[in-house]
Amino acid sequence: MRQAFCYVKSLADQTQTYTERAKLNINNKSR
Repeated sequence: MRQAFCYVKSLADQTQTYTERAKLNINNKSR
């Protein structure tokens, strides 16, 4: 059970960093 939680948490972290990066890319392009 704990393993699954850690897996989901790391997955969420990856998604967050990916979204942040995408936002930065969009900001850079719009400039």
